[in-house]
Amino acid sequence: MTTPRLLLGEMRQRWTDRPSRPSDWWHLPLPPWAQDELEAFGHGRAALPLWQRGEIRWGWMLMAHVDIYAPGEKDRAAGVLWSPDPLLQDDPGLLQATCAAYWVVKSGGFSDGQPLTEVPGLKGFVAHSRDEYTRRSRIRLPPMIAGARIIYDETLMLQRAHLPQGHLTGKLVPLVVDPSAQVRAVRLLPCQIWPTPLVEMWSAG
Repeated sequence: MTTPRLLLGEMRQRWTDRPSRPSDWWHLPLPPWAQDELEAFGHGRAALPLWQRGEIRWGWMLMAHVDIYAPGEKDRAAGVLWSPDPLLQDDPGLLQATCAAYWVVKSGGFSDGQPLTEVPGLKGFVAHSRDEYTRRSRIRLPPMIAGARIIYDETLMLQRAHLPQGHLTGKLVPLVVDPSAQVRAVRLLPCQIWPTPLVEMWSAG
């Protein structure tokens, strides 16, 4: 039986065996609108150190531009949740539950009869969650959403050439992150080194 732990282990081994010089697919160009933010998306001067120091973590898709859900040509930015917590690498379904809690807060609602926008520690985050145009970089979710775990809200670039079907068909995604946080950006692990079961999972939708 294929489990998230086994899939992650296989990807980490393949990543460990990568060449010292980045493969061509690591340097695919970003869209014109992102040229002023290359490092923010893990490209430009951030590409090589992320290749050299990066580690693989599970992420869960939070939101994405509507275009990326269908075949097309344009690459798009998206929002993803991820965590350095080892437990969430074995059971990334916890990220899915956190994503659901995120959307409850984002869409409004009440806690003990009090609007979430007035709950201490949430007011600023609610405003942040509703701002879909500002790029996010390691924004830690508040305890009311993530509990005691460290879970980040992050913006990344979805490059169609790195997706199994050329568009977004799944929620569970492998990410390349710098554990030292010297490079704060995260990148999607290109599907060229995904295990076959994960590719098939995405291909099935």
